[in-house]
Amino acid sequence: MWKAEYARRQEMGSTPKEEWAYINFTQNFIKVNPKASRVAIVESWEAERKRQIKIVNELIRSSL
Repeated sequence: MWKAEYARRQEMGSTPKEEWAYINFTQNFIKVNPKASRVAIVESWEAERKRQIKIVNELIRSSL
């Protein structure tokens, strides 16, 4: 079974899970800001998500 799944992912690729984006962001944020509070991390994550949403919306508008 795992061989078939491996072959399928080689052809189609796999979609990253949404929580991986959060984990990667927080790990990188903590590396840059090791003394950041949990509140600061969450606020930065929310700001990053808003920034990403704005970029996507602009791309969608420009493609129409």
